[in-house]
Amino acid sequence: MSDKMMELIARRFRTLGEPCRLRLIQQLEKGERSVGELVEALDGNQSNVSKHLQVLYDAGLVSRRREGTSVLYVIGDPMVLKLCELVCRSEVEKYMLEPKGSFDMEGIRTMGDDAQKGELVKEIRALAGEVRELKGMLAARVG
Repeated sequence: MSDKMMELIARRFRTLGEPCRLRLIQQLEKGERSVGELVEALDGNQSNVSKHLQVLYDAGLVSRRREGTSVLYVIGDPMVLKLCELVCRSEVEKYMLEPKGSFDMEGIRTMGDDAQKGELVKEIRALAGEVRELKGMLAARVG
């Protein structure tokens, strides 16, 4: 693979390396959305969402069109959805191969702030729920 191609691939992964952009792609997988709809769906602010949409647009991952005073976005490169699906599938498979209870809670136990512990536990539970949801989606697609 040439150095130029390697840089193009690295740039694409850097673009996708921001969780907000992945959430935008997830929303756009459902179809065309206005900036306002995306701001509401992500519970974000318009400036931040617009900035991330611009990065995705510049990378060719989304397309946009103007309708009246609104700007509507849609997935511009459907391969990004396949790439996200492959990464999700890999993470689910890795999770399924881990022995139950292998997650080391020691890091949480040694944290000094109970509020931090609670927030971290909530995040872990939410992630576990997302993994279960992805597992179900993948099973439905495969089956």
